[in-house]
Amino acid sequence: MQGDLPDEPFVFIGNEDAFRMTNVYYHIDTLPMRSPLILVKNEFTTDLKLKKFGKEVVILDKQDVQNSNKPYLEFTNIKVVQNIAYVEFIYPVEGIYGNVELELVNAKWLIKSKKIMER
Repeated sequence: MQGDLPDEPFVFIGNEDAFRMTNVYYHIDTLPMRSPLILVKNEFTTDLKLKKFGKEVVILDKQDVQNSNKPYLEFTNIKVVQNIAYVEFIYPVEGIYGNVELELVNAKWLIKSKKIMER
């Protein structure tokens, strides 16, 4: 991660507005085994406490997740420059990747832009 971070540097990962756009790809209504959401453990997710779909998000090592064959979300890059955060992620089971740009305004992360692409 690059740049100076605010006191709670990873609060934008839990920004429900920023990642609501991925909800359609989880298919929780027809694939309930995709809950709880699994995040890959890396420098961006260490010590996070998040909820998604009313359950605590599970954070696991990538090798453990890949060995389990369970769907996972991975934050592949987070860069913060001044008050702008650039977040990149993948959700391999659905073949999607995306990015979100957030701006810190009055101590709150607001979405500037977001994009999801399919492989």
